[in-house]
Amino acid sequence: MKNRTLNPAYVFALCYAAMVCLAIAVNLLPIFLTTIRVDLDGAGLTGEQLGRISAITFAGLVWGILFTGPLADRWGGKLFSVLESKLWPSRL
Repeated sequence: MKNRTLNPAYVFALCYAAMVCLAIAVNLLPIFLTTIRVDLDGAGLTGEQLGRISAITFAGLVWGILFTGPLADRWGGKLFSVLESKLWPSRL
């Protein structure tokens, strides 16, 4: 196999795009939850429950970043990428 080096500008752009996608997803979650509530005509979740879903999702995201970030720095990000691909295989 060839020893290929990654272009730093390409890696930076890829990381930037991933963070933008993550920010969009986190900021659109309340809109999606509100839409679900309207579509269910109030028979589904209350406003408090929708707020808790948003808060728990955000807290889980922050916890995941704080927990796996130092581990990835210590053992390398490749380990976590391989682990993720084994736990959640693509369905394509």
